[in-house]
Amino acid sequence: MMRRHARSFKERWDDEAKAYRELADKLVPCPERDALLEKARQAETASSMYRSLPSLQPPEVRQEKPRARLLRLVDKAL
Repeated sequence: MMRRHARSFKERWDDEAKAYRELADKLVPCPERDALLEKARQAETASSMYRSLPSLQPPEVRQEKPRARLLRLVDKAL
């Protein structure tokens, strides 16, 4: 069973990145701060992947390739 989220994948990762950056801004330069900034960068990367990987988008947003759609319609007609 698929779980439906109130917020999108991108929104959740954007919020997580923002939270990591806010925590890092409160610290003086140290290894813990560097680790938080790295986690923020990773969350931002995950968020940006949402646009480039159609498999991460909800089904209603995905764009079917024309050839795949044509083949599906032909199979359905047979």
